[in-house]
Amino acid sequence: MQAATASSTRRPSASASRPRTFTYPDLSVVCGEPAFFDEGRTKLLNPTALVEVLSPSTESYDRTTKARFYRQIPSLQAYVLLSQDAPAVDVLARDGDGWHLSTERDGRVEIGPLGVTLDVSALYAGVDAPDPATLDRPSPRS
Repeated sequence: MQAATASSTRRPSASASRPRTFTYPDLSVVCGEPAFFDEGRTKLLNPTALVEVLSPSTESYDRTTKARFYRQIPSLQAYVLLSQDAPAVDVLARDGDGWHLSTERDGRVEIGPLGVTLDVSALYAGVDAPDPATLDRPSPRS
């Protein structure tokens, strides 16, 4: 699968029915040719995966409102949430007609739709964070 990444200056739209509603993810991944709403190529219509680095001020919004918004994007196959204060990766992946949540704090987490496996300890190498076994993190909600 060919993948291209786009910076946070590219905003995905939730659907063709709401093409003027856009957000700024921390990272967008497109498998194949990117499609844009605008000539400036800043409004992405077909992300395959979106990644958010959670912060205390946006975590609740990213896990609820943004998660619901992103799941409306027909091309989206995975929504990845990375904790900024502790080793924790949540992957919300499209599974048939629904979504499946997987969480990993110290091993490997698979982003199945992309064919990618992330080593959580490598992602957080050098980050001074609490022991992941002691964390109680909320998960993305419907």
